[in-house]
Amino acid sequence: MVFNVTQYMDFHPGGVDELMRGVGKDATKLFESVHAWVNYQSILQKCVVGRLSRGSVSGSSSSPTENTVSNTADCSSATLNPITSCTTRSQENASDGGLSSIKMDWKQTVPTITFYYKMLRNCPGVSYEVAKRSDTKVAFKLIFENDILTHDLDLIGEVEWPPVCARNLETMQVEFTFTKRDKMPWMNFGEQVMCRHINDNIQSYREYKVVANEPLSKNVYMLILQSKEFVQILPLGRHVIAKLNNL
Repeated sequence: MVFNVTQYMDFHPGGVDELMRGVGKDATKLFESVHAWVNYQSILQKCVVGRLSRGSVSGSSSSPTENTVSNTADCSSATLNPITSCTTRSQENASDGGLSSIKMDWKQTVPTITFYYKMLRNCPGVSYEVAKRSDTKVAFKLIFENDILTHDLDLIGEVEWPPVCARNLETMQVEFTFTKRDKMPWMNFGEQVMCRHINDNIQSYREYKVVANEPLSKNVYMLILQSKEFVQILPLGRHVIAKLNNL
């Protein structure tokens, strides 16, 4: 399949040179080496020029093959989805609790921006937390058994809170989608700082609001809790300790 990404080039966080590496050839392996899980067929569907076909030149049975393109399409209305990625690196010969197996990525549409965290190998015990610092600053925290990875973002525009969260247990990918207040494409997401800390596993309490209390049996209740300033995604089966503040 042939794509015309001219309208997207100025928005590519990796720069024009990275896109030019795939011009005029099959760029599938190049793309998948960085964004293997991204559905580029959906993202670039309005940039499709046509399907590459190979056939003989008319009037010559021994002539070389000719590449032709059909079914032209206009790419000017394509949704802009800039994507970039990075991978954390552990210290040599050190146990990193899975931090070296994280790939981080982001993409955007005109009204939203989404941040991804994908595990390249099985890390079932990892939990995720994202906290609001301001309308332009959010802080992600990935908590492993022995380590904590913090990922602080200073965005170039304001976003609404809370984000929409999703987790795919098959691909081990977690995503957080924020709605932009300016509803405009961004040239990049802003600045980031990533730090690794030792998880000292100190027990701490957070304040939540009980938004639902549903009885499941005589002595069993399902509580739905909500926090205004942060969102958590916990591993399945994780036990939590709760205490009720005296009113």
